[in-house]
Amino acid sequence: MRVRISPAAPKYQTKCKLTRYPCVFYCGYMAKKEATINDLDKKMDNLTGTVSDLSKTVGGLSKTVDGLSKTVNNLSETVDNLAIITKKGFDAVYKDMRKGFSDVDKRMEKFETGQEDIKLRLDNTAYRFELEELKKRVTVLEKSKFA
Repeated sequence: MRVRISPAAPKYQTKCKLTRYPCVFYCGYMAKKEATINDLDKKMDNLTGTVSDLSKTVGGLSKTVDGLSKTVNNLSETVDNLAIITKKGFDAVYKDMRKGFSDVDKRMEKFETGQEDIKLRLDNTAYRFELEELKKRVTVLEKSKFA
C-alpha cells in the first residue's frame, strides 16, 4: 500500500526500510526520526510515571504476598490442630475398642468353660440306647427272679 507524502509535513513521514515506500505508521522497519529535547523530556516524564506505577504495584504485590504468607501459616496451624484432634479421637476409639474386645474375650472364656462343663457331663451320662438296653436286662432279671 502506498502512502502519499504530504508536502506540508515532509520530516514526519519517512520511508519504510522494508517496503522502501513512505510510511506514516511505525512498523519496526521504519527509519527513525531524530529525537528532540522536548520529545525526550516527555518520554522521560512518561517513564518516571511508569516506574512510579510499577513501584506502587510492587508494593501492593508485596502486601498481597505477606497476606498470603500469613494465610498459609494460619492454614498450616489449622491443619496441625485438626491432625491432633483426629489423633485424639482415634486414640479414644482405640481404647474403647480394646476395652470392648477384652470384655468379649472374657465372655467367650466363660462360654468355653461352660461348654467344657456340658461336654464332661454328657460324657458321664449314659446314652439313650444304653439306657434302653439296661432297662430290658433289668426287666428280664426281675421276671426270672420273681417267676
